[in-house]
Amino acid sequence: MSFTWRKTLLSLSAASVLCAALQSGVMSGQILSSSGSDTNTRFLLRATDSSIALWVLDANNINLGYNHYYGPYVGAEPIGIATGADNWTRVLWKYTDGSIVIWILDPALNYITQKVFGPQLGWNPITLSANPNGNLSVLWKKTTGELSLWRVNTRVNETGFVGDWSLTYTLFGPFPAFDVGANASASTTGAGHSVKEPGDMLHPVAESDHN
Repeated sequence: MSFTWRKTLLSLSAASVLCAALQSGVMSGQILSSSGSDTNTRFLLRATDSSIALWVLDANNINLGYNHYYGPYVGAEPIGIATGADNWTRVLWKYTDGSIVIWILDPALNYITQKVFGPQLGWNPITLSANPNGNLSVLWKKTTGELSLWRVNTRVNETGFVGDWSLTYTLFGPFPAFDVGANASASTTGAGHSVKEPGDMLHPVAESDHN
């Protein structure tokens, strides 16, 4: 059997497992994806118990076999996945105490490190994106309608992860009914403030890692 056929059958087999899991109710059906500069696509599949499966598919939708399964973790909910131009992946988790956890995964989705921020009472993480310079953007929404955009240093070089987790932030809003385009009249404050006080969105601090 040729190498190409073996990889195709592996991909089809993995797809069959996924379909069976979805149909059985093990998975919630929520699938998030992110692509790096290598043209591969990273998938995050969220289960009903908030455990996750992470896959990598190449440009021909062939499963490369970098499959990893994590969780569930008590009080933790996976929010999103983002892969940068460096082909390293960031996964965002939210905890019931209002804190978040950012995971760093290498190009093969091996877990490398993590950092906890918060708790940020009254704020909820909405989404994340990986920037070309290796920084991570995390968008938050407050219960009163304000938005906050974090820029977190998660940079990687040829030796691996070198980010120092430092961050800056910007505040927007509030916006009526979460209409972020309403008259483009957002007030903006707080960009570039230093990190000082724990538990305060205006001065977020990284706390000890969740286990």
